[in-house]
Amino acid sequence: MADDLIGVLAADGVMLRPKGKELVGGCPFCRAGDDRFLVDAGKGLWWCRKCRYGGNVVGYLQQRHGIDAAEARRRLGMSSNPTRPIRPATPDPPREEWQDAARRFVDAAAAKLWDGDDPRPLDYLRGRRFTDDTIRQARLGLNPTERREKRPPWMAPGGDIWIPRGIVIPVEVDGALWAAQIRRAAGEPKYVTVTGSRLAPHGIDGVEPGKPAMLVEGVFDMLAVRQAAGDLVVPVATLGASSCLRPLWTARLLHTRTILLAFDADEAGETAAARWRCVLPHVLPHARRWRPFRAKDTGDMLREGGDVLVRRWAEVGIESALSACPRESLGVRADTGGGASDSE
Repeated sequence: MADDLIGVLAADGVMLRPKGKELVGGCPFCRAGDDRFLVDAGKGLWWCRKCRYGGNVVGYLQQRHGIDAAEARRRLGMSSNPTRPIRPATPDPPREEWQDAARRFVDAAAAKLWDGDDPRPLDYLRGRRFTDDTIRQARLGLNPTERREKRPPWMAPGGDIWIPRGIVIPVEVDGALWAAQIRRAAGEPKYVTVTGSRLAPHGIDGVEPGKPAMLVEGVFDMLAVRQAAGDLVVPVATLGASSCLRPLWTARLLHTRTILLAFDADEAGETAAARWRCVLPHVLPHARRWRPFRAKDTGDMLREGGDVLVRRWAEVGIESALSACPRESLGVRADTGGGASDSE
């Protein structure tokens, strides 16, 4: 398998050179540096110190070309029934015990948000111009007091579970509850993911063949686009998780009409967009960068300009992506502060 890895890397144009006991080169995924991609030729393993991807030759083919393990082994001329199981490209959702407990927490938080005891969280969401229908459909809730709970016996050993005060955001995919996030009322970090959660792209189960999709950073960004332009484009929140780049997630984007990479208009957003563009070029050749217009993210766009601004920005982005031509949008040139695409 070690020789297979070296051959596959060479075929992909990955240039390696000896450094100590390893081979090093530029990473074919994140394109960072010229020595962050490490190969242990003896063991047939690879690793990038920047983007944290790693594995054997089968895993490399899966990640690089957006295929499953069986197809990767077929390309290598290997048996389709390996004696050692290969870790699936997409993890399973949290175990049923966690989902049951988390659903009770999410349901109680949703009821608490609307009971009137503390109107400030609901006022905050409405102040971001989310409608009551959007808030209810997203099952947003409120955890009114910070607390710590003992881990149940079915969870891995560790410290107490911290549940801070704040707005509760459930993340569901295909009917399974994958995660519960809390947007804290104060303090850092601003967002806390409840212990036992597994991050997954929120909204990926709404992707439809032939319909445009839009990738954004957080759930509030996704809800802003869904509320204003959900009939035009399917927004998906990646939550900043590299696990969302796994082939069985990205495969759902294969037959979209186009993909707008609408990550935050900052350095982190540019890095995220570049990663999605370079990690799986064979899967996402129709993805285009579409920056938020005169705001950091689509959530801020909704708060500043309402549904009309977000919808018009989405319309222009879709038109621009489908025509692959530079456009002027929203009364200003796209390269003057927002809504810029790759070709502009």
